[in-house]
Amino acid sequence: MDSPTNLAPASARTGPDGPGAWWRDLVRSGSDAVVALGPDLSCAFVSDAAHRLFARDHAELLGRSIEALVPEADGTSVMERIDRLTDQPLSFGVELATARGPVRARAVVRRGSDDLPVVLTFLHHEQIGAAAQALGRKVELEHLIERVQHRFIHTVPDEIREVIDWCLAEVGVALGADRAYLLSFDHERQCETMTHEWAAPGIEPELGTYVAVSWDLVPAATERNNSSWISAVPDVSKLGDEWSTDREFFERSGLRSILELPLVVDGEPVGGLGFDWITG
Repeated sequence: MDSPTNLAPASARTGPDGPGAWWRDLVRSGSDAVVALGPDLSCAFVSDAAHRLFARDHAELLGRSIEALVPEADGTSVMERIDRLTDQPLSFGVELATARGPVRARAVVRRGSDDLPVVLTFLHHEQIGAAAQALGRKVELEHLIERVQHRFIHTVPDEIREVIDWCLAEVGVALGADRAYLLSFDHERQCETMTHEWAAPGIEPELGTYVAVSWDLVPAATERNNSSWISAVPDVSKLGDEWSTDREFFERSGLRSILELPLVVDGEPVGGLGFDWITG
């Protein structure tokens, strides 16, 4: 294996007080489980997340050999993996020796600086599952956006209403909402009317009854509409005092959560795209 000092690219070779050390404060309290090795390849830096992952105090981790913490790396030793480290990071499965017993994780190993030549980041199985779910969700949303764009691009004027209804249904289902709708504001921006709606099975439609609803019933939301801001209310019951009038209206309507996106034409809000989650 090359001398650990030679693992760092020239641009990163600095002393402990130089530019190569700035990241320690950044990662120390971050969500990533990071272990950095000193020139003797023992643990010289441990993030708070790594301390929690290994269920050991920082003092127990600092100074330990990496092989004592990572006894197995996809059938070989972690030192053999580090021996093969180049300028490109390595990613592989590992078994960690934590105070709670063995834990399977994914390791990413990369070069560091002169004082910390090897940096390892560990992602345990729960994080891997959450990351996979987030990636899957992102891909689903990207496909949905592509489908919506394709439908609108290839729509003739006579089909606009049908396509809007289809779009509301597609996005409403993707978000897990109970209702998706379009609102139109009057010219004086004093009231709003629902012009299109999709409602999930079992949800009472409001199209045809939500007409010329006064903004006086929702003054805080009105202020956001006038400013073309997004209105996101994860929990109606937790709205503050400045939303008290709005909260009363929302609760009377049986709403649990709300998301409303402004529709703006020539810099002026003309309506909104909304999603409701109903109290069940």
